[in-house]
Amino acid sequence: MKVSTYTASGLVTGNLPSMSVSTNSLSSISKVTQRTTGRNKNQKKQLNYNPREMSAAILRAKKSQSAGRVLMQTKSKLSNLMKCKASGQYNDAEVNVAIAHAKKMVQCAQMKTQNLRQEERAKKKFENEAKADLRQEKNEEKARAARKERAQEQKSGLARMQRIQKQKSQKRELVRKKKFHRSEEQSKVNEADFNYLKQQLRNLRNPYSSSGGASTGVTLDLSAEAAQLTDAQIEQQAQQIANEMNAGTTATGSSFSQEAAVAAGGINIVV
Repeated sequence: MKVSTYTASGLVTGNLPSMSVSTNSLSSISKVTQRTTGRNKNQKKQLNYNPREMSAAILRAKKSQSAGRVLMQTKSKLSNLMKCKASGQYNDAEVNVAIAHAKKMVQCAQMKTQNLRQEERAKKKFENEAKADLRQEKNEEKARAARKERAQEQKSGLARMQRIQKQKSQKRELVRKKKFHRSEEQSKVNEADFNYLKQQLRNLRNPYSSSGGASTGVTLDLSAEAAQLTDAQIEQQAQQIANEMNAGTTATGSSFSQEAAVAAGGINIVV
């Protein structure tokens, strides 16, 4: 390359080998340097924030203690985001979105902690009431068992008294029935005896109306007065004789008294 040398007066001194930089090249280099410096000054750091981290931790919490620890973590994360915003090294829009989300996570963690504490208090109260109800139920069962035992004793005593009264009543009924049967039997016997004697007296009044009673084994002596008896007197005499015969009956009921005198009619009946 041929370079011309100029003096201060503008004269060409000669052709010498040398290098020169044009003003256009220097201007281009200066502009590139300025753009690079400007980009470095305007470049922001990338914000390291995972929105799913806190929300997943809140949902995983099952007890108030674990929810409380998550709450502390969300508050710490929010504090770090506020520091990032104050440093100016991060994009303001990105930091603001992260801060808003972190504030919501703090509220959700507070809600989860309060709800779990409320549920745990309610569960503890329920368990205590259930234990108290169980104790009360056991005490009531013991009281019912005691009352049932006393009631059973009273019931047994009442049943025993009723059984005794029933036995007494049955015994009285048996005695009454025996008396009734004996009385009925006696009445039938008296009726039969009375009819028999009445018929015999009628036969004595009318001696030719019968065979004299020889087949019965009874001997009847008829006086003149006996023949004059009326039907009413015959019934009266028969009743008297039947009564005396019943009074003289033995334990086996197979014999009469040795003699039954009928004074009014003068009749003697000998067996």
